[in-house]
Amino acid sequence: MDSVTTNTSGFLYRSPELYDSIYRFDSTGIRLTKMCHELLVRNGKTPPDSVLDLGCGTAYKLAHLNEAGYDCTGVDYLEGMVSYARGEYPDMRFEVGDVRDVRVGRKFDVITCLGWVIENVHSCADIAKVMDTFAVHANPGALLVLGTHNPIGDLAALGAKSDFSIEREDFQATGDASFTVDRRRQILTRHLNWSLPGGATEEEVTRYRLFFPMELEHYLTSCGFGDVEMYDNIDLVPSDLAGSMLYATAIYQG
Repeated sequence: MDSVTTNTSGFLYRSPELYDSIYRFDSTGIRLTKMCHELLVRNGKTPPDSVLDLGCGTAYKLAHLNEAGYDCTGVDYLEGMVSYARGEYPDMRFEVGDVRDVRVGRKFDVITCLGWVIENVHSCADIAKVMDTFAVHANPGALLVLGTHNPIGDLAALGAKSDFSIEREDFQATGDASFTVDRRRQILTRHLNWSLPGGATEEEVTRYRLFFPMELEHYLTSCGFGDVEMYDNIDLVPSDLAGSMLYATAIYQG
């Protein structure tokens, strides 16, 4: 099975409402949303500039930018996620598509790809296709914002989310995750075990491609992006990239 399909077939991806209840109000999710907005402002991208979010999920991050006045479009691989997002945010545009080959038919001032999206693509050839997708949709001077796990700071994913909890009146579940690393292939594997209502259990195995900083910069510059900056923290403080996440910005130069 294709890595993107496998990685997006788990319990939460089949339940957009539950997915949203975990991530929209999670403290990290809230801070990530604010960080994304800060990066746009810092780079001179202000309303009504256009934003394309690739891998938008339930679109809670994109909705914040829409409320701020940006012209927002979201794309997700899963029809269920897109359907949920359309119901929650009827004034925004959404499309179902694969980040490797989706073509929305217009260009944007900002492109975002956050929240364990690009990691679902494993082969070098497919990663190049993702970069082409970024470039095809970028206006001259467009800002690209990427988020990915940072193997140079946290190879074994010790800083990644490992405990999941859903506490609602109509549904309770917990999940525990552990990680293993294939260094040769740069693949991080997450083993996630869910305890579901009625004593049911479900095991998910997802595999994520790891990107080292200079490798990621090479992919970006090879596709026309420059002025690459990287951070390992949501506060966007310059550092030696020792944190568990890697946030990159780049400007499309054609």
